[in-house]
Amino acid sequence: MIGVSEVTFFVRDVREATWWIQDLTGLNPVFISENFSKFRIGNTELGLHIADKKTGPGTAGSVAYWDVKDLETAIVDFLSLGGCLYRDPINGSDGSRVCQVTDLFGNVWGLREANHS
Repeated sequence: MIGVSEVTFFVRDVREATWWIQDLTGLNPVFISENFSKFRIGNTELGLHIADKKTGPGTAGSVAYWDVKDLETAIVDFLSLGGCLYRDPINGSDGSRVCQVTDLFGNVWGLREANHS
């Protein structure tokens, strides 16, 4: 294993999810089609794939954690765009502060405050 190269969320409407991600990140997609769009966030790609009968939208048990500079600010950003706090912020066993939020499409995003030491 080298690292996370892409996180893919399955959504009912790729166009709507793409606009939402643009609002959240301030980034434009590097690829967009009717059934799939892709963003580059740092060294990771975020894919938005149309939900289908094999993989539906929403929580499914696996969560990718994204580093953020300030956890509270990142939570406010999600909430201001209609997201919800899914798991309250905690101090993780490795000393990092983490939480989980959901987007408008039911996907869970893990947020991890970047270590400032």
